[in-house]
Amino acid sequence: TFVYFWWVRRDRISPGVAALAGAGHIVIAGEWWSGGWTEIVLWGLVTNVAAQTAILGALCGVLGWLKSGRTRDLGFAVLFAGLALGTNPRTALGLVAVGIAAVIVAILPPDSASIAQIAKRGVMLVALSFAAAAPVLISLIRFRDLYYFVHYSGYSDLTAWWASSKTALWEPLFWWALVGVGTGLMRGARPIVRTVALTAVIYMAATAAMVASGAAMFDQLELTRLMPFQRMLLFFLAAIAVHDLIDFAILAGKRLAGHAKPAIGTSLERPWICVVLGALTIALVYVVVLRPASWVPEEQRGLRTMGTSAQAATQDFSDAVRLADDAAPDGTAVLVLGSVLSWHQPLSAPMWSDRRFFYDDWLWYWQRDHVGPYNPEIEHAYPRDAATLTTDYFATHGIGAVIVTDVGGQENRAEAASSPLLSPVSTGLWFDVYLIADPVTIVTSDGLAAGSIAIDNNSISATGTSGGGVVVIRHNWHPRWSATLNGEQVDIVKRADGYMDVAVPAGAYELELTYAVTGLDWLARALFVLAVAVTGMLIAGRPRAAIDRLRRFSGSAPIPSPESAR
Repeated sequence: TFVYFWWVRRDRISPGVAALAGAGHIVIAGEWWSGGWTEIVLWGLVTNVAAQTAILGALCGVLGWLKSGRTRDLGFAVLFAGLALGTNPRTALGLVAVGIAAVIVAILPPDSASIAQIAKRGVMLVALSFAAAAPVLISLIRFRDLYYFVHYSGYSDLTAWWASSKTALWEPLFWWALVGVGTGLMRGARPIVRTVALTAVIYMAATAAMVASGAAMFDQLELTRLMPFQRMLLFFLAAIAVHDLIDFAILAGKRLAGHAKPAIGTSLERPWICVVLGALTIALVYVVVLRPASWVPEEQRGLRTMGTSAQAATQDFSDAVRLADDAAPDGTAVLVLGSVLSWHQPLSAPMWSDRRFFYDDWLWYWQRDHVGPYNPEIEHAYPRDAATLTTDYFATHGIGAVIVTDVGGQENRAEAASSPLLSPVSTGLWFDVYLIADPVTIVTSDGLAAGSIAIDNNSISATGTSGGGVVVIRHNWHPRWSATLNGEQVDIVKRADGYMDVAVPAGAYELELTYAVTGLDWLARALFVLAVAVTGMLIAGRPRAAIDRLRRFSGSAPIPSPESAR
């Protein structure tokens, strides 16, 4: 909503547009991938929406910099573009759409910029935006072969995408938004509105082309995840359509009343527009939230009363985690099978224990080497949870305790109770806790547990005695890991199950693994710091000499000094 107000202020149109568009975005729920109330509140997918909201902030700055060379706009563009890319690199598609639309508007009169000026400014913008997100982007590029993505959702065809586009806004508003695209493109003297309309056209066309071809820009891109930015643009354009309809009606009424032909220019001179838009904003909130109308689908009503995780099932799970933590042998992990409130519930387990946890859903695992009764290429969860209750599974992952509950028709609790591999610790209302018979620890040598094991965020330490062979570390391998054995640097070998081996001689050993920051990481961080410093100077306008040199290079007029201004 704040970005919408920034847009209308730049184009000198009624602030009622921002109020109406913002209210629609807040109170209309949309689908779980639409970027509205359902995705943010009900599903909790905040980062995806936050990143795509940042593209909105970048739009105004990108246009101002490319068209007029305003250095403060460059600062805002880099700030928001870096935030978008650093939070969710998939926003690159939206930023490209914004860039193309801004270039087109920048070359249009009045005050059109030359192609050479736009090219220089574009290079600086891209370079600074990349630097602002360098720690994320460089790592993703560098380690792109190590990760994969299970496509949890998608569009089967263009019809499905079109239907989702309508549901994202609520169908009547979607058609109004398409009208707003037309008036936004045709009506002049509003560069921001025209850029928004062009961006919507380019972005929707690119999404539709990828849906039709069955391809995506990246393997990790679910096309449904592009919807929030599209929704935000269309809500604004729907409000523009209402604004322009009222404006045209007022102007037509003045002509019929015999007034001289009024200037179309700014709607700020016609306060009735703001009054009507404000009334429509209140009416929208009233019929969707305060007194929901029967013709507004219930699933489209935002700001509904939500349940809370402060329930007995949460307390029972908390108790189960603490009991498992106390009972399991040191140096072992805990397996959680099933959930009661939602399939995200087990993710709260680390709040009550520092152990490693395994879950029955591997949507967040991001690598194909995980050993378990599922196909990582097509699934992210175990089809049958109790299939993990085997000696091989426990030994492979160093499981010391199991927390189980029934879910989805699966009788996990009954199967765990009948397993000869488990011994009961406690029985709760929803969750039961079991210990593994003869568990394997996370670090072993020759099948024997290490004498001591300490696992921190960035280090793994173990001591013990080996007959000569390898120490197995049941923790995900990554190129950043380095190891020292008795103070000497040693090699780490990646195992077939995705874990790590370190060769050790016979005798006592002290093993230390460190998740290291490399020189390339420090370079990425240095680029980030540089981008932040430059962005801060651009927005603050200091130091003046450096800003003036940048403006001269980009073809902009220098900032006048106070003396020359006088």
